[in-house]
Order: sequence, then C-alpha cells, then structure tokens
Amino acid sequence: MEESTIYMEEVRGETLKKILRESEGDDGRIQEIGFMVGETIGRLHEGELIHGDLTTSNMMLGEGGEIVLIDFGLGSVSGGVEDRAVDLLVLERTVQSSHPTLDSILLPKVWEGYLSVGGEWGGEVMGRLEAARIRGRKRECFG
Repeated sequence: MEESTIYMEEVRGETLKKILRESEGDDGRIQEIGFMVGETIGRLHEGELIHGDLTTSNMMLGEGGEIVLIDFGLGSVSGGVEDRAVDLLVLERTVQSSHPTLDSILLPKVWEGYLSVGGEWGGEVMGRLEAARIRGRKRECFG
C-alpha cells in the first residue's frame, strides 16, 4: 500500500453513449469516434491492462476530443490474448444492444483502430475474439 498511488482527475466531456446517440446519421463522425476508441483500447491492452467493463457508458469524449476510459472497478493486469478478446467482446455486445443501428458502422472502425496499435498481437486477439463469439453463440443456443 505504501508504494501505491491513485491519481484522479476530473474528466470534462460527455459519455460516448450520449455522443453516439446524438451522432446517429453522421456516419463519418461515428467512424472517426470508432477508430479513436479502437486506438485507445489498443494502447490500454498494449500496456497489459484489461478494463473489464468496456461499455459506451464507461468511455467519455473529453473536451479536447480524446477518448477517456473511466470506471476501472473490474480492471485487471493481463497480457493474455483471451483476456483482451473478452474485453473486446464486452464492448461488441454493448454496442449491439445499446446502439443496434450503429454497430455495422462503428465496430469495423473500432477493430481497425485496435489493429493499428496492436499489430501482430492485435491480430491474435481478433482471432480469439471470433472464437469467443462462437463460444457465446453455442452457449446461447444450447445452454
């Protein structure tokens, strides 16, 4: 405990959930945001940090135009491909349920931004993401 420090700052901006809802119909803006989200998550994962609850309510678009991740209550430290893929799967399912009309516009750009940071390990994570999707579909079909 003596060697640990918590830094806090006030983040001024709006949740990504609100921004995306306000941006419906502006595909260019949504794609721009998606790419920035992917880059941000890629940098997080590059540092071997797992958010644990990647939702559009836990992301903010700061006043400076940057994506800020908030609420690391379920966060952990891991460089594991599976942990990273599950982090992305949570985001994907959130987008599909909270922003169903935007998922086909937003998610490809998120993955593009992620891979722009992740390179080779990012490709491994995306492969594992597909495997996690398949496992999820089987669980939904067969219990």
